[in-house]
Amino acid sequence: MSVAPVEELAGELRESVLAPLARLRRRARVYLALAGAQQLAVAVAAASLVQFLLDWSLKLPLSQRIVLSGVLLLYWAVIVWRKLIVPLSRPMPDHLLAGLVDRANPELHDRLSSAVELAEQMPSGRRPELINTVLAEACDASAHVDFSRILNHRRAARQAAGLLGLILVIALAVGEFPSLAGPWLARNWLMQNEAWPQHTHLWPEGFDADGRRRMARGDVIEISAAITGRVPDSAVLHWWTPSGRRRREEMSLVADTRLTASVGQLTEQLQFRITGGDERTRVFTIEAVERPRVMHTRARITPP
Repeated sequence: MSVAPVEELAGELRESVLAPLARLRRRARVYLALAGAQQLAVAVAAASLVQFLLDWSLKLPLSQRIVLSGVLLLYWAVIVWRKLIVPLSRPMPDHLLAGLVDRANPELHDRLSSAVELAEQMPSGRRPELINTVLAEACDASAHVDFSRILNHRRAARQAAGLLGLILVIALAVGEFPSLAGPWLARNWLMQNEAWPQHTHLWPEGFDADGRRRMARGDVIEISAAITGRVPDSAVLHWWTPSGRRRREEMSLVADTRLTASVGQLTEQLQFRITGGDERTRVFTIEAVERPRVMHTRARITPP
């Protein structure tokens, strides 16, 4: 075959080999970014769902919500580092891509990788005629080759569809249930104490704002809870003590406005919560204190 002049050969090498390799590199990075974004989206959606279910069912206090959100942020940061930053920062030199194209197209007989290595090692003005011949053959052979054949287009299409589908599902869920999405965002990311929407509210009577009450040791514990909103079909008092005692008591409905239950004599600190309808109260504490008693008396008699 005849060899083109040096300047023409250099231009043909850029157009037929180096430019397609550059396009292949850009497309490969797009596919890597797409794969990482899909894995990140799945991790964000799954972890957020777990966070929502935990807080919605357990009504986590602020301290636990802060810890949980911090753990999720750390987990997502690891995903970003391992699935996006590290893969996208790896170099993709021309000779590496050319070798992959050669392996995917055996008819090239390694001409492409050889041409790239020779072009990198020797400036165009100092190449022997034989090397220029090799470069010209590589340019002619690469004109009929699809460089992107080494990429998995079907997998990239599935990842793109999965990513878009997941985003659509999340958008539909948020739009369909704004009364749940709003409190989740406020409670877990804005760290506000906004209450979850619910139909039934139960509040034990006689407890302070911190959910604590003091009673004399030996007194009979009668727990009464006021009902606000929908009356539950049934309610259960779950109580436990530091010594390991643990029981469940069915609560009685009084005049559709109150729930009552008797636990017995107070011998030690007791904690409890009430479940009924869609309500699951916070933990309330009854502190056992000694009953006031007369230790000694002193009398003074003043005669008339």
